[in-house]
Amino acid sequence: MCMKVQIASLICLTTLVSISLAEAPVTKAPVQVMVLGTYHFANPGQDLHNMKVDNVLTPEKQAELADLAERLARFKPTKIAVEAVSDRADLTTMKFDGFTRDMLTKDPDERVQVAFRLLSAACWASLLIMLIACQCRSSTEPF
Repeated sequence: MCMKVQIASLICLTTLVSISLAEAPVTKAPVQVMVLGTYHFANPGQDLHNMKVDNVLTPEKQAELADLAERLARFKPTKIAVEAVSDRADLTTMKFDGFTRDMLTKDPDERVQVAFRLLSAACWASLLIMLIACQCRSSTEPF
C-alpha cells in the first residue's frame, strides 16, 4: 500500500472517530473502532506486489464472506470507510444505491464483497460509506 493511502487511511479513521464523537451523546463508554484490511480481491494488477489469489466468487468463498459479514455486523458499525476515489465533496459514495445482492456473485471487488454485503445484510441504508480518496502516481515514488 502506498504511503498516501496509509496516510489517507489514518486521516479518514480520525475523521470517522471525530464524527462518531460529535454525533454520539455524552457517555462514559469509550468509542470503539474496528479496522479491517483486505487485499484487492479482483487483483487488477496495479499493486507494487501483485499476488495470485483465489476467486472470491466461488460458492466456498461466498460462504466465507457471508460469515465474515455476519461477524462484522455484530460489531454494529455506524460508519464504513473504503478505499476509492470520490468526486463528491462529502467523500461519500452513491455506488451502494445501485447495489443488488446479485452483484455478490458477479463482482469480486472487495468493496462489494465486504462493505456492500455488510450494508445490505444489515439493511443499514443510512450507514455512511466514506471513501479514502488517493491517486498514487507510482507505488515506488516517495511520498
